[in-house]
Amino acid sequence: MEASCSSDVTSKSKSKSPAVVQIDGVPVPKRFKPSRFNAHTIDDDGALLLYNSYTGHNCAIPAQNVARAEVYLTAEGFTGHADKLGQYLLSKGYIVEEAVDEDARWNVRYGLEQYRQNQMELILLSSEDCNFRCIYCSQEFKRGSMLPEVRAGVRNHVLARIRRLQTFSVEWFGGEPMLGYDAIEELAPFFQEQAARHEVVYSSGMTTNGYLLYPERSRKLVAWGVNRYQITLDGGAIEHDAHRPLSNGGGTFDQILANLAAMKQIEQPFEVAVRFNFDPVNLPHAETLFRNVRAALGDDSRFAMRFRPVGQWGGPNDQSLEVCGVKEASRELIQLTVKAQSIGLATDDLGDALLPAPGSVCYAARPYNLIVGADGKLMKCTVVLDTMADNVVGRLHQDGTVTVDQDRFAKWVKPYYREDAMCNKCFYVPVCQGAQCPLPRLETGDRPCPPQKLEIQQTLKDFRRARINKAAARTVRLSESAPTALASVGG
Repeated sequence: MEASCSSDVTSKSKSKSPAVVQIDGVPVPKRFKPSRFNAHTIDDDGALLLYNSYTGHNCAIPAQNVARAEVYLTAEGFTGHADKLGQYLLSKGYIVEEAVDEDARWNVRYGLEQYRQNQMELILLSSEDCNFRCIYCSQEFKRGSMLPEVRAGVRNHVLARIRRLQTFSVEWFGGEPMLGYDAIEELAPFFQEQAARHEVVYSSGMTTNGYLLYPERSRKLVAWGVNRYQITLDGGAIEHDAHRPLSNGGGTFDQILANLAAMKQIEQPFEVAVRFNFDPVNLPHAETLFRNVRAALGDDSRFAMRFRPVGQWGGPNDQSLEVCGVKEASRELIQLTVKAQSIGLATDDLGDALLPAPGSVCYAARPYNLIVGADGKLMKCTVVLDTMADNVVGRLHQDGTVTVDQDRFAKWVKPYYREDAMCNKCFYVPVCQGAQCPLPRLETGDRPCPPQKLEIQQTLKDFRRARINKAAARTVRLSESAPTALASVGG
């Protein structure tokens, strides 16, 4: 279905508004217009689904109230005193006062967020080697654990910057980061201590295959503040072991699931995204995975399923991989979400992809985010690492100083939406900023539109169904309003 980028809900012809006469003691009627960042569609039950990318709000207006909403949302705007429904639309950003310059608002927000100096995000490659050989992986595993002089450089860099930070985030990545456990053991408690000493908001996570996440290690990591994890299970044991074997060909599913089950005994808060990289081969076995996860983890809400389609990411097996097309992948993602919820599993909130930036903006597009390689290289994109010259943007030195190639760096973080006319006028620009993935911009010049934007009408319908299903399964954290709540607003 074609995306709807128009801010008006109906196609009524424009008419000239009558002059407004001021009467003493009577408030002057205000003039409102629909937001340029709106998208909408009509659902099967006649409800009007509204979404605003600047505020991130979305709602369903019951069919009996759609005509009232259209009064506010037509292209010619509305002049008068807003009733309860109008006040709701105004408060959520679906309509704005006529004098509001929404593009100016958006550009100011972009500048304040993009060029902030009080935030630092580090992606640390504690090891660039890996004990797995996943069939879709693009990495080359050129080197092992993070060198001692690089660890010292990281410590000194943090010490030099921590006093000026408001927020500080560390993500452990690889290769397989647990192969570099010594580096994590040295640095993770240090980060936690420094953030606490300087009253900096600190968070930390890890993308790991989970095979080496033994119970004694997971307990220590959570105690050190590493409390977000992404761990992949690609179907049932047979399908997973075929997709994600050990480097010697051995199976990995049972050990990973056992490590996850052991994490249930940890009392401190943490989150684990159990990622399923789906393709036509393992999709038929999704329910087997869900039932295995449910049996091992029960209803522990700290574990939630996450679904991503397998892609041809530049690895040696790209030509032989079976992958889903964009539209097929979007449909399957929704169906997998609904199925997992029906079995009693928590899932990612699909609405997160509709939130304003960082929403769908790649970490590589943020100036305050850097990858530190095991040998001290500074990079931006974890997909290509140092296989692409433009991705190596500098070097971290042992004393904590950095050398940055400003020209290469700028290619990743510049405001692409401003030089792309389609992006600049798109309703979705506050969410993706034209930088959903900077890599195709650098490689081919292609515009990386997010799938949910290309299929926004279907996305809104799917999100509503998934949200209702979550509520029914009692695993939900609802966003701004469920349809039943909105009915009272419209009524």
